[in-house]
Amino acid sequence: GYSVLVVTLDTPLLAWRPRDLDQAYLPFVHGVGTANYFTDPAFRAGLAKPVHEDPNAAVLHFLGLFGDAGHTWPDLAFLRAHWDGPIVLKGVLHPDDARLAADAGMDGVVVSNHGGRQ
Repeated sequence: GYSVLVVTLDTPLLAWRPRDLDQAYLPFVHGVGTANYFTDPAFRAGLAKPVHEDPNAAVLHFLGLFGDAGHTWPDLAFLRAHWDGPIVLKGVLHPDDARLAADAGMDGVVVSNHGGRQ
């Protein structure tokens, strides 16, 4: 039922904040903050068991998908080919990247650095 796909570019990897690490604050490892994934039918289709039956497998699946810094501009062609609606890229900071987004068929950009937190 979604009408726009927003792709967040400004967190290919999460920051390694000393305070979070000192306190072992890694919520995603515990399945906290992952509900949008764990309830998504496409995400759940990649699991051998439902999330409630094997939450650790769901977390590992999430971690394998979320922090993939290997995606590049050509990967947008896949999204454009498989999504009929508008695609907006969040995390664009340079005018050259905005031009690349337009050249790749993206419909908009959001200028953002994820609040400088990442």
